[in-house]
Amino acid sequence: MRRRDFLSGVAFAGLGRARGSSAPIERDELVDIGGRRLHARISGSGAPVVVIDGGLADPIEVWTPVISRLAVQTRVCAYERAGYGKSDGGPLPRTAHAVAGDLRMLLEKLSLPAPYVLLGHSLGAVHMMLLAAESPELAGAMLLLDPPPRGFITGDRFPALLKLAAQQTAELKRMAKEAKGENAAGKALFLETVASEHEALFGNPAQVTRVRTFGQLPLTVMASEVPNPAFGADADAFQQFWIESNRQVAALSRRGKFVLATKSTHHIQRDAPELVTREALELVSACRSRAARAR
Repeated sequence: MRRRDFLSGVAFAGLGRARGSSAPIERDELVDIGGRRLHARISGSGAPVVVIDGGLADPIEVWTPVISRLAVQTRVCAYERAGYGKSDGGPLPRTAHAVAGDLRMLLEKLSLPAPYVLLGHSLGAVHMMLLAAESPELAGAMLLLDPPPRGFITGDRFPALLKLAAQQTAELKRMAKEAKGENAAGKALFLETVASEHEALFGNPAQVTRVRTFGQLPLTVMASEVPNPAFGADADAFQQFWIESNRQVAALSRRGKFVLATKSTHHIQRDAPELVTREALELVSACRSRAARAR
């Protein structure tokens, strides 16, 4: 049985491309953010723009079912982080602060009008939380899909699973070294990037825990219901802990909302795209209403 990654559920031995119907693409380009290029894909039209950041090791295509639905109603910008897909690599370590900085520069270069609806899954949700905290002018609303439990990242709970996370980082580093030996430069870059992101999350939890409030920001936090069997005897208890952690994140905004995605695994955007689309469009409407009142 192949070991599965803690944050994404992607099997290390089979990092494949997700399949799905294509959304109409307005722009697909490599954008220079200062000597490095990031791949951005923009679909649909209208405002506010929904900006998407994915989970650890996830390909951009995993979002196709959601993008296809959202692009009918508004503009959507999905991108590949440094080291992913068509994007160039970025300097290590790949901390949440570094990734949020890259995304900030990308949005500036794309000249997409702010504020945005920030939509992040898992590790991508961490990046969006940090971006909203550091650059509140960019955040018109935020939808977070199953962000990792903050109490777990700090090392306060589930020591056996923390040990598993460390083993997975080591495995990713081993695979990256092996890929270098095989002269598979693209694969090696990707695995090095994922290993660094994974390690940085657990090695610097203050990036996430220092975010104390989102004020009045319209915020929806969605949690998955289905435990990950790879977590063994801790699976059920850890899932409940994860759900309660996400309730607490929703409470960081006075306009926070919690949604439980019943029958969904960690990949809510894949298992329940209609639900994700509905909640995202609710936030789009909130942004439009606020913009209308400001005129």
